[in-house]
Amino acid sequence: MAPTPNVDSVKERYEAAGQGQVFKFWADLNTEQQSTFLGQLNALDVERVNRIWKKAVDVEKELASASAGEEEITPLPDDAFDTILDAPDREKEWREVGIKAIADGRVGVLLMAGGQGTRLGSSDPKGCYDIGLPSHKSLFQYQAERIARLQTVAEEETGKSKGSVIIPWYVMTSGPTRKPTVAFFEKNNFFGLNKQNVIFFEQGTLPCLTLDGKILLQSKGEIAVAPDGNGGLYAALRSPLSPDNTTHNVLGDLEQRGITFVHAYCVDNCLVRVADP
Repeated sequence: MAPTPNVDSVKERYEAAGQGQVFKFWADLNTEQQSTFLGQLNALDVERVNRIWKKAVDVEKELASASAGEEEITPLPDDAFDTILDAPDREKEWREVGIKAIADGRVGVLLMAGGQGTRLGSSDPKGCYDIGLPSHKSLFQYQAERIARLQTVAEEETGKSKGSVIIPWYVMTSGPTRKPTVAFFEKNNFFGLNKQNVIFFEQGTLPCLTLDGKILLQSKGEIAVAPDGNGGLYAALRSPLSPDNTTHNVLGDLEQRGITFVHAYCVDNCLVRVADP
């Protein structure tokens, strides 16, 4: 069990970081509330929060400056990209390579699904949303069925036995969306996929800040936090899969499965061709 943090040392750290305002209502909290709040404060890297805020502000100032507009934007060099447009032979070759990689179990899919559908008038995870297709399928179902179909196509085109090809699906949720996302998958029997190959993990959070970089409180004894955005993916890949599974993470699972290619996309991309070979 981790030692109980010392309130004086935590308070000193926050004051040194210019965030001492979070203790404004400390005296109004009872002993249990103080203990919970202190644990949240102690776990937060307040210095990192300040660095992130400063970097964001500095970049915004730089982009707003006159000199920012003078930077020339040039096309990528020809050797930095390739295309299948107007190249049917190359498209056929690349598809064959992709299908073989899928059949060999070297392709995984990573879905960023931490957002709620608030702009769509729903508090559910975005992936649960019915976008108005004639089938009324949710985004999660639509994407899961593409994965299932691609597994079958890879088996048929490479002579693999039925059920032998697996495309693991890594679903990144957030604090508010994890439980309803998992429940939605369970309710729908994982849309026909093997639940062992649908791996849920959670992106981190960051405190909500004022325009001058001060940490906001959700209540007198709780910091207001929000998911840390798509950029939080990289830290989440290294974090434990869940509080109940602290010895495994996504990077370790990718390595264990022999995955060398990952298709990453956002849940609200309703036109995505998932793991397109």
